[in-house]
Amino acid sequence: SAAAEAAKQDQIESLRRASLRRSVQLREEHAVEVEARTPDARTLAHELADWLDGAHKRAQALALVAEARALEPQISAGRSEAHALDEEATALLERIPPSAPVAEKRPAWKKQDRAAQLRRQARLDEVEMTRTLQAALRLDPDLPAAHRALADHHRAAHEAAEARGDLSG
Repeated sequence: SAAAEAAKQDQIESLRRASLRRSVQLREEHAVEVEARTPDARTLAHELADWLDGAHKRAQALALVAEARALEPQISAGRSEAHALDEEATALLERIPPSAPVAEKRPAWKKQDRAAQLRRQARLDEVEMTRTLQAALRLDPDLPAAHRALADHHRAAHEAAEARGDLSG
């Protein structure tokens, strides 16, 4: 979505500004404290490159978190639609006698099939979301946004299991 893209660009820009501030800070530190200076420009360049690599990885990880979070509404909508279709199918089948012809039952069965398909897709999207968040954590293991997103996901799954009375874990 446009909002997610704008948020991602803001995060990247923020990291770029932080990177520039850090490089200026490094230069100032090296200019003032003779004992703390890097012995040569090559070492300073390596230190700065390592620091910038970390900022780049953080930006990539934040983009992955935004990508994963963008799947949440899709997952929720799929589950809600599946639930509604199941209820519709149940209501239809309750009005149809068991001995009714297959043609009368087919619309309800199609709703059940569509509901099952939506639940499967929601599970696949959920797996994609968790894999994307785990990829973000491989890039930046301490990224609070990724940890928070995974915690939110697991908390929601736990609450849904409790609501269903599912004690299997």
